[in-house]
Amino acid sequence: MRALMFMSLWLVACDTSAQILPIRRVFLDAHVVSAWAAKRDAAGAWTPVCRPDDGAAEGIVTSVVLLGSQPREAPDLPADPDVSIRPGDIIDTRIVDGPNPFDVHFDGGAMTVALTCLDPLAEAEPNPTDDPASCEGTVPSAALDSVAYASHTTARGVANEVLILIDMSGSLSGLVHADSLLEPQPAGYSDLPSDLRVVASDASARRITAAQNLIRSLGPNDRVAVLLFGESVGGGAGLAVPCGAGSGMAASEGLAQCFGTNHDQWLGEHSLLSTVGGRTMGRSNLWRAIDFAYTFMADAARPRPRGASRHIVVLTDGPDTCNGDALTPGSSPCSNVLAGAVADRLAAARTDPDAADVHLHFVQFEAPGYPGRDAAQVTAACLTEGHYRFIDTNTLHDRASDLATAFGESALDVRYTFMGEWRVSASVAALADVEQARAYALGGQLIITPDSGFVTTTTTFGFADDAVWDRRPTIVAP
Repeated sequence: MRALMFMSLWLVACDTSAQILPIRRVFLDAHVVSAWAAKRDAAGAWTPVCRPDDGAAEGIVTSVVLLGSQPREAPDLPADPDVSIRPGDIIDTRIVDGPNPFDVHFDGGAMTVALTCLDPLAEAEPNPTDDPASCEGTVPSAALDSVAYASHTTARGVANEVLILIDMSGSLSGLVHADSLLEPQPAGYSDLPSDLRVVASDASARRITAAQNLIRSLGPNDRVAVLLFGESVGGGAGLAVPCGAGSGMAASEGLAQCFGTNHDQWLGEHSLLSTVGGRTMGRSNLWRAIDFAYTFMADAARPRPRGASRHIVVLTDGPDTCNGDALTPGSSPCSNVLAGAVADRLAAARTDPDAADVHLHFVQFEAPGYPGRDAAQVTAACLTEGHYRFIDTNTLHDRASDLATAFGESALDVRYTFMGEWRVSASVAALADVEQARAYALGGQLIITPDSGFVTTTTTFGFADDAVWDRRPTIVAP
């Protein structure tokens, strides 16, 4: 994968990729999106440590989006609904008697992280005990090394290409075995729970709403499509594109017809995407869908806008259940694409200077039969310098408003990294002592001081604000 371009820490310093007229914003919020274990390369830059072959981790890189108001001055720019802040933007603080808006910078520790816990996550079990308010692991010391902006596009307003993958397996609607809560083959529904909605991971189709809100947040030149995956999707084909122009076509043909700037075909109550939420059955062919999507997005022969960033966003309630450890006992596999093979492909692309720069992001929520984080998804996101977000749906099952907020915020936080994100890199000696090949939740606070020009008093943004849901970033110690 090509190295990302790191830009100046001064937000208003000369940025040769920015438009002539800078965008003026008011800073509103900061969100920690994800984190990965990292090491320094020969040039001193921090690179992800995702698998054992990557070597020993020396620190943690925390990815952050800084969110602002809609642009105040952009008369010559195309409409750009991306409210994330990047170098070249002017932050107007005069409305609160702050410093001059041309004094915004992040040098001298104006943005840093304080880590409070590397919490070892419980193995998947029917009643997981992971609690974001407690820390059963190491309280690490983090020594700030750098703050930098990793850019995925050459300038604000350059198009993004986005392919959204939506899980349509049986656990979404509660079509699972009554005792194990695992997804059976379509012909195996002989012992269902008495109340499907109680065990459904997304009976209200919040993932569909989250996908549509993400699409609404895109710019007019951004290209997008949606791919449904599941054992019974597309009449048993396993993949389908829910748009009118591609209706009834194979997934590859549907993407050829529907991938583009016509965002309206995915929106509105009469769109095909709006009507598919409850039509779930069978098992999850997650890695087959990702492998297919990656092939499409990375295809060098496919025409795309110059300089466009490429992103795959996966909305799923658990691991691949077509093969591997999550396969329903006594059932035959429904896919031959394994997580390890996909990880190998992504790892190879990292070292190939000619490979496409495709970022793989996950918003994983829980099904009762598949609690906890899927480490394979964390690893795949890490390998592409993408982002993994987790929603502890089982804890929030009866809190509808919190669930809606969790789905919406998680998807939009990923969306606001499409142009790029801020990365806070810190040395963490405690990584040498943690249990290897285990998932850890990272507790802590992002700290922004008045020296930044963003705030008038030192302000902290917790990784798990108010413990409404478990927002903590997840890393896998290789």
